[in-house]
Amino acid sequence: MGTDGAGCNLAHYLDRQLSGAWGAGESLFREGAWQPGTEPNVPAPFTPAILFRRALGAINLLFEQRSTAFSALSAEAQNRFLARLQTGGLELDGAPARVFFDLLLRMTVEGLFSNPLHGATRDRVAWRLAGFPGAHAAPVTARIQSSP
Repeated sequence: MGTDGAGCNLAHYLDRQLSGAWGAGESLFREGAWQPGTEPNVPAPFTPAILFRRALGAINLLFEQRSTAFSALSAEAQNRFLARLQTGGLELDGAPARVFFDLLLRMTVEGLFSNPLHGATRDRVAWRLAGFPGAHAAPVTARIQSSP
């Protein structure tokens, strides 16, 4: 099994997060006051789910118009595209590209390194990649010996 997002169930993790209360914007701190020069994590009127839906829809349309797929691009072209997202250099149907990129990156890291109970990290792929054996690697076999 590879270490790409598809091989470790990352899409499942993202879907679970975005379809739940967090994706609906419940319990998000969306009122000011923000530090000068910073933006909220998910700007109004977007919830995380709406931000993803808008941005991914625009990205899919862009690649349909080019008659290609992101996965068909060379690694260098993929990196250039992601860099444009990261700097806000793409129009994503009103969704701020830079905010989308930051949230996608943060959720990817969360999904890859979270407990497998949360839906990603199938077979603990990212844990092994990082050299973390996890609690499952060393079962407790301590014996309590009675004193004579």
